[in-house]
Amino acid sequence: MPKLDQYRNKYENIHFERTDDGILTWRWHTKGGPLVWSFRALSDVAPALADLTQDRENNLLILTGTGAEMIGSIDYRPTEPPNRTVALTHWGNRGGPTFHEHLFALHLPVIAAINGPIRVHSELAVLSDIVLASPDTVFQDLPHFPSGLVPGDGVSLTWQMLLGPNRARYFLWTGQEIGAQEARDLGVVNEIVPKDKLVSRAHDLARLILKQPKLVRTFTRQALIRNIKKAHFEEAQHVAMLELAAWSMHGPPADILPK
Repeated sequence: MPKLDQYRNKYENIHFERTDDGILTWRWHTKGGPLVWSFRALSDVAPALADLTQDRENNLLILTGTGAEMIGSIDYRPTEPPNRTVALTHWGNRGGPTFHEHLFALHLPVIAAINGPIRVHSELAVLSDIVLASPDTVFQDLPHFPSGLVPGDGVSLTWQMLLGPNRARYFLWTGQEIGAQEARDLGVVNEIVPKDKLVSRAHDLARLILKQPKLVRTFTRQALIRNIKKAHFEEAQHVAMLELAAWSMHGPPADILPK
């Protein structure tokens, strides 16, 4: 079984810290600053989730970012032509569970503490059991249709479940930005918390959850995500193939690179 010291800094874009009562914080970063989503970050999600799932000293997961953004930009330059085959090989031949399957297999309750704009893989945060956001949080799906790709990776289904089909389709077709207050009004966000109190509030809620026995926490998570998990499993493969087909023809355009 992996121990925290074995995976604390194992991944280039993830840093882990844990309290004595088993509250594990997953903090996204790129060289100590806000995360720039990359092929490396994508590749690390599944094994990182597998590591923390197998560590029995973890009782709850807090997912957050670094600095002014959670995931504000993306850089897929290493997979642009002529090196695009790296990404195609990864997506076409991965063989094992996707990172969403690892997320749904996680036995720990998950609290997202969204510390600013999240424009890439926002589903990783909003699929958490509790979603907190700072006032400057902005949701957007930047790397898919606005940049020439099919909205895959669980994005399309997640947002249709959260917003309803018509709002979600507008969000995904147009690259709409949804701010923190609107997200709260729509039921995407549970609380808006000042940025300097965001992680502290997540810990308060974590300690409230940890008052219940571990088996109760585990089974409650399973009960509450069952329908979401089932829907994702039914759609994931089909949508992934649509995205892969589009990627193989066009690749990611330059306008999704960091500003």
